[in-house]
Amino acid sequence: MKLSKLTTLVFVLGAILYSSKVDAQNVPNILESARESRLLLVQVNLENAESYHDQGVARYESGDLQGAIEDYNQALRINPNHVGAYINRGNARRELGDFKEAIENYNQALRINPNLAEAYYNRGVVRYESRDIKGAIEDYNQAIRLNPNLALAYLNRGGVRAQLGDINEAIEDFNQALRLDSNLALAHYNRGLTRGMLGDVKGAIEDYNQAIRLNPNDADIYNNRGFARLLSGDLKEAIENFTQALRIDPSLAITHNNRGLARFKIGDLKGAIEDFTQALRIDPSLALAQNSQDSNPGQLEDVKGTIAKLQKVAKLFKEEGKIAEYQYTLDLIKKINIEQSGLYENGQPFLEVQAREQGDNYIKLKFCAEMGEKFQIRVTLNNATITEKFVI
Repeated sequence: MKLSKLTTLVFVLGAILYSSKVDAQNVPNILESARESRLLLVQVNLENAESYHDQGVARYESGDLQGAIEDYNQALRINPNHVGAYINRGNARRELGDFKEAIENYNQALRINPNLAEAYYNRGVVRYESRDIKGAIEDYNQAIRLNPNLALAYLNRGGVRAQLGDINEAIEDFNQALRLDSNLALAHYNRGLTRGMLGDVKGAIEDYNQAIRLNPNDADIYNNRGFARLLSGDLKEAIENFTQALRIDPSLAITHNNRGLARFKIGDLKGAIEDFTQALRIDPSLALAQNSQDSNPGQLEDVKGTIAKLQKVAKLFKEEGKIAEYQYTLDLIKKINIEQSGLYENGQPFLEVQAREQGDNYIKLKFCAEMGEKFQIRVTLNNATITEKFVI
């Protein structure tokens, strides 16, 4: 049986806000002051660029991006060399999707002061989102050179290195991020993923445990820990993890797929097919979910017995009026029969052809679980945006 799992490598794509005065504790107070006495603030500090800048930070924190940009513009009219206004205006531009203008703002800040780790870090985030991977790494390198204690720069550089296949270097970056901030859940999550890539399933589970301790409501972490449990042969724990992930987010098609596979392996064919069908119902384009269930007769102890059970399940689905599940079961029986006959496509194994057709963004990896079985896993390293803002 071949396993397929989409996992997500997470990057911190929230920007670091620059301010010499504003910190996470006093932003709410500044915001309240800005709402209640903006007119007075401007009248009293008409020539004070810092006041406009701080008010822009407060607006940014409240989600008023255009208002923040207006304040940063005003600060720069008064003081064209205000690096904080350039950096934070770049952050607002980035959140509006204007990557070109965001980068230009960071560039201008660096022209004024080339030693700003925040500007390099934020520009690295935007370059990554713009698919300039080389530029992103260069910026993270500069940010780390200027501020060796910037944990987020190590976290994101590790993510980019993992995408490039530099897994050991990525893990070292995640290690350093955790040395600086042991409560960085995303670093545990990413290190767990990359440890899994090297076949260190035990280490992956340990990291997922820590990530869940720090962030118990993240469905992806439960999904990934369940997948690691599946690789280690702990099917009961795997199913419990997948189920917990689905309690948090029932729309995770790939988690239905994974739980279906675990159920299939324990002989719960009906439950497995219900999960497989739900995966496709949620995401009809998820051909991976369908392809992943092609059975390898070499790993099925009793092919004929399995087919007989599936025929009974198909009959049950038909009686219950579950047409999609019924059709899925018939298709699965057909595929088992196809592989049993050794069908090849253009002289190549049918499943290998299907795997290649999934696209270039899949990285084929082989994991060897403790039970000795080998699984081929396709991992896509997409990014995910988090909503936290970091203020220094």
